Amino acid sequence: MASRLEAATKQFGVEILISGPLYDIISDEFQEIMREIDTVTVKGSIQPIRLFTIDVIIEDMVKTSDPLLRKSHKEKKSIRAKERKMLFERLKQGQTTWKELRSDNEFVELRRNHDPDFEELFERAYRAYLMGDWVIASKGVK
Repeated sequence: MASRLEAATKQFGVEILISGPLYDIISDEFQEIMREIDTVTVKGSIQPIRLFTIDVIIEDMVKTSDPLLRKSHKEKKSIRAKERKMLFERLKQGQTTWKELRSDNEFVELRRNHDPDFEELFERAYRAYLMGDWVIASKGVK
């Protein structure tokens, strides 16, 4: 499924695709930044699956330095293991993955140019599409 979703990102023109079953188990806060973009039946299955995306823009990202750039493979592995351990400790103490993500500088940068107006327009058009109202769906407005 992951491979099919990754391939479908090109068809939908998005960077990230998330399946309906994954969407259903993540937090409400995380769901709020996602938008449903289609329901499809993937090859080899008869079960329709909803698809969601998180709008991110990679073209205009501000370049930052990589703190691991000059580290050896062994050092990188050790640093990542320590960071993962610290993350799991924070999660055990009640920190949520949403709060972790929201404070991640790279994620914040990916969402810097997020356009809420586009999201609202898309939502109206998508709902019209689902209802079979092709005229409104193609315009995205009522």
